Amino acid sequence: MKLMTILFAALFLTGTSAAFDPFDGDEKDKKKDKKMVLNVSGMVCGVCEGNVTKELKELKGVKEVKASHEKNKVKILLSADHASDEQISEAVKNAGFEVVKDDKKKEKKKKKDR
Repeated sequence: MKLMTILFAALFLTGTSAAFDPFDGDEKDKKKDKKMVLNVSGMVCGVCEGNVTKELKELKGVKEVKASHEKNKVKILLSADHASDEQISEAVKNAGFEVVKDDKKKEKKKKKDR
C-alpha cells in the first residue's frame, strides 16, 4: 500500500499522470472530425430516414448519421479522411431523395456583405 501511495504521489507531483489519460487520443480525433448538416427533401417516415442513413454509412469516413424526416435534415459526423460532398449527395440520391441547397443562408450572407 505504501508503494502505491508513493507511486501515485510521484506521478501526481511530476505531472506525468496526464500521459495515462485514456481519452486523450479521442479528444484529438474529435478535433479533426467534421460536422455536416444537409437539407434533404422527400423523406416522410422512419423508413426513409433508415434508407438515407444506410446509404451514407457505407461511405468512407462517415462515423455517425442522424436523419430526421420531420425536420428534413440529415446530420453527419465525418472523419478527417472522408468521402467528397459529391459522393455524399450521390448517396442521398441513391436512397431516393434530394439534397436541397439552403438559399436562405446565402441570401443572409449577401445582405451582410453589402
